[in-house]
Amino acid sequence: MTVVIESQGLTKFYRGRMAVDHLDLSIQEGEIFGFLGPNGSGKTTTVRMLTTITRPDKGSAKIMGQDVLRDGPAIRRNLGVVTQRGGGYWFMSLEDNVRLYLLAQGLSWHELSRRTNEVLEAFDLVEHRHKKLLQLSGGLCRRMQVARVLGIPKPVFFVDEPTSGLDPVSRRQVWKALLQAKKAGSTIFLTTQSMEEAQTITDRVCILQKGRAMICETTETLRKRFGKTGVCLRLESAPTSSLETLGRAFETLSGIVSVYIDSDVIFLSLSENAEARLPAVLHLIYSQGASIKEMEVSPATLEDAYLHLITEGIS
Repeated sequence: MTVVIESQGLTKFYRGRMAVDHLDLSIQEGEIFGFLGPNGSGKTTTVRMLTTITRPDKGSAKIMGQDVLRDGPAIRRNLGVVTQRGGGYWFMSLEDNVRLYLLAQGLSWHELSRRTNEVLEAFDLVEHRHKKLLQLSGGLCRRMQVARVLGIPKPVFFVDEPTSGLDPVSRRQVWKALLQAKKAGSTIFLTTQSMEEAQTITDRVCILQKGRAMICETTETLRKRFGKTGVCLRLESAPTSSLETLGRAFETLSGIVSVYIDSDVIFLSLSENAEARLPAVLHLIYSQGASIKEMEVSPATLEDAYLHLITEGIS
């Protein structure tokens, strides 16, 4: 696969503090790459360097083989960028905001009306097209800001918290648009605080903390390796002595993170490879003369993995 976004030792200082610390990235063509981390971890600074807005103090970065320091204008022509604050002209209509952006991107007058209508329809903004931005809710403004950028096909998109403040329906419209851009061959660098968003649409994620990359791995691998699977078992019948024995026995099983027993219900938290551990759990229950009435499994999530890594690190 072709590497589209790469950095080596990318570093930035602000007032003597290291905001981004020797960051190495390698992002492939057609990938949705999630960039995660706490507030103040250096995510936005990294995006500003990769999009040629801010100069790095050390290290290097390339977009589609072009250097961010030497080839800024050429790089910017290939980028679509949704910034965190988005922008717009508050006394202009929503439609005129979209038209002006598309015009600035080089669309001809012949294409302009058609493409504007397509963008408005794709994001359910048609009924608001004549309203001034200052008359709209924050969520509608955000939809417009995202829609106009994704309305122009680009090889690379940098998208900074695109669904912040959006309702569930609008959020899924944005996800759909990002997945369509990926299908068309675009590479997408997604900064987000939504673990649901990252788990749903990203291929890989990098978790940043204090300017340093803790780990870069596939979303599925992180979820399974560092997330915790929850298991709720409701027993048909079991003597109190059996429950007490079960509680002690569960604590000796490999991969059992925590056990809580309340009357006839057992709550378990399992670490990685939970599917492989379930047979041992069930065997242990049946060996104590108990029977299972109902079992519910809650799969490990990326949010579980993220919280584990941020609070406990890589173990």
